[in-house]
Amino acid sequence: MAKKKNSRKALAVVLGIMGVAGLSVASASNLDITSTRNVAAGSTPILAACDDAVNVTYTLDAAAKNYTAIVVSGISATCDTRTMQYALNDNATPTAAALASGSVTLDGSGTRTITFAAPMPIATTTFGSIDISIF
Repeated sequence: MAKKKNSRKALAVVLGIMGVAGLSVASASNLDITSTRNVAAGSTPILAACDDAVNVTYTLDAAAKNYTAIVVSGISATCDTRTMQYALNDNATPTAAALASGSVTLDGSGTRTITFAAPMPIATTTFGSIDISIF
């Protein structure tokens, strides 16, 4: 029995030494955080003149019973050459699914027609909301 107790003691001592050595190596490491790069967070206001009072209508192909496009009008001419991002949502599910989304460049006319890649059938399409931002 004495041999088993001695080997257990020796194993415990070796594991203790390894644990202390491991802690000293881990605590001796450095983390250098000097950098010439800046990190910033924040927000930029969207131009109110571009986002005020826009109107959205849908283009309908009555014969085929499909929605084919949306028309955003009432866009300020000062928004010429800016980008308009849009997401047309169905809101039928707890997390709104985008039926169509993308971005277009505005041309100063005050109106932008966005044609859908594929027509959306009236019977199965439920429009919920449209998110528009101009920047």
